[in-house]
Amino acid sequence: MKAPAAQGQGEYAGTDACLGCHENMAASVKVGPHARAFNPKTPAASQGCESCHGPGKAHVDAGGDVSQIKS
Repeated sequence: MKAPAAQGQGEYAGTDACLGCHENMAASVKVGPHARAFNPKTPAASQGCESCHGPGKAHVDAGGDVSQIKS
């Protein structure tokens, strides 16, 4: 069985891109499950939103196509 290919840095859009469209989530990154992505003590902190939702460049490039990101 072949291991999945590692995601390249170029496939990540970055938290600023996420919050640019999802402004309603800005407050939630300070509390609850979404806050874990920004706590430097957690593994989720490495890629912010994309730590859990996966690389978002394809989602952004496709104009927000929901099939291009994990919900």
